[in-house]
Amino acid sequence: MVDLAVRLGAGGVTSLQMLPIGAGAGVTGQMFTDDETTELVDALAVPAGFRLRLRTRAGAGGFTVIRADARVWRNDPHGTQIAGTTPLTEAADLLPEPVAAA
Repeated sequence: MVDLAVRLGAGGVTSLQMLPIGAGAGVTGQMFTDDETTELVDALAVPAGFRLRLRTRAGAGGFTVIRADARVWRNDPHGTQIAGTTPLTEAADLLPEPVAAA
């Protein structure tokens, strides 16, 4: 992926660690741990000036994804489930949901 991104002229790539939620819930025994994935990503040859980032499961809480069908989904604050999808119609759709008072 790094080689392809460089050939296409991208300035960087963010790799997302697969979460065991949604469609990924059924393949948990096949997933690398965050530590294993970090080791693999750190071992890649990355050209100078190219940004390679890894979003681990530990950092997935509240992460927002914009799908190709213009729908937005967000992980819950702990990264343990998807909080649902909504249509992307304006910039405000990307803002985090307000936290309810206890």
